[in-house]
Amino acid sequence: MLRLITVVKKDGKLEVYDTTKIRDAILASAKKILSDVGDYEMKQKSLEVANEVTRKIYSNVAIRGELHTSIIHNIVLQTLAEQWPIVGDSYAMYRNYRKQMAETFENGYKASEKILSDGDKENANKDSNLNSTKQALIANAIMRRYMSTFELDKEWVTAHNEGWIHIHDLAERYLRQKNCCLFNIGGLLKDGFELNGTYYGEPKHFDSAINVVGDTTLFTSAQQLGGFTLPELDTALAPYAEKSYQSYLKEIKENLPMLTEKQIEEEAKRRTKREIIQGFQGFETKLNTISNSLG
Repeated sequence: MLRLITVVKKDGKLEVYDTTKIRDAILASAKKILSDVGDYEMKQKSLEVANEVTRKIYSNVAIRGELHTSIIHNIVLQTLAEQWPIVGDSYAMYRNYRKQMAETFENGYKASEKILSDGDKENANKDSNLNSTKQALIANAIMRRYMSTFELDKEWVTAHNEGWIHIHDLAERYLRQKNCCLFNIGGLLKDGFELNGTYYGEPKHFDSAINVVGDTTLFTSAQQLGGFTLPELDTALAPYAEKSYQSYLKEIKENLPMLTEKQIEEEAKRRTKREIIQGFQGFETKLNTISNSLG
C-alpha cells in the first residue's frame, strides 16, 4: 500500500500528491514546442513520464509525509532529461516563467504599498494624493515590472537599474501608448465628431465650443501618456467667438432697436468678451478640479 504524501505548495497550502497534475504540466510543455507529434502520442508520453516521477517519489525512502513543490519539480526535470529531453527544456522555461511571474507580482505589490503610504514623486505634474492618480501609479509600477522582466533586453534593464542609461516612460511602453500629443482640436470641432457611438454636432456658440474642448481634453489626454497640448487654441476657437458675436448682433438689433449701429456693435463685443472670459474660467476650473489617469 502506497504511503500518503502531502504536497506543500509555494503559498504554504497543502494538498494530496496527484500524478495527473504532473502529467498535465508535462503535456502543456510538450504542446508548446511539438507541432509534429500527435495529441494522443503526447498524452501517452506525458503519462509515462509522470508515472516514472511518481515511482521515483514513492521509492525514495528519504521522502516522508510532506513534499515541497520544488523537490517535485527537480524530479520532473531529472526524469524528462532522461526520457524526453526536448520537453525538459520547455518545462524548465515554464517553471522559470512562473517563478519570474511570482517575483514580479511580489515586487509590484511592494511598490503599490509604497505608493499607497508615501505617494510618488517621480512626476511633479501628477498629484499622488488623488485616488485616480494613485490607481494609475500602481498600474505603472506593475507594468514597469512586466517590461523589465519579460519585454526588454536584460542588458538594457541592468544598465537602467545601475544608472548608465534611463529608459523613459518604461511602464507606458507596455501598452504601446502615444506620447506628448499635439491634439487637433480645431479639426475635432469643425463639422462635429463622434465619441463612443454618439454624434456631437459642431458648436454654434463659443460657450458650447469651450465646453466641448474641456470634456474632450479630459477624455483624449487619458488615452495617452506624457504632455498633452492644444496648439493654436485661440485660432481654433475664433470661428465660434465670431458665431457668438453675430448671434448677439442679431439679438440686440431685434430687442434694442433704439441703439445706434455702433452701440449695437459695442454691446455685442462686450457680451462676446464676457462669454469668452467665463468660458475660459470654466475650462480652467474643469482641468484643475477633474482628474483623469494622466493626472
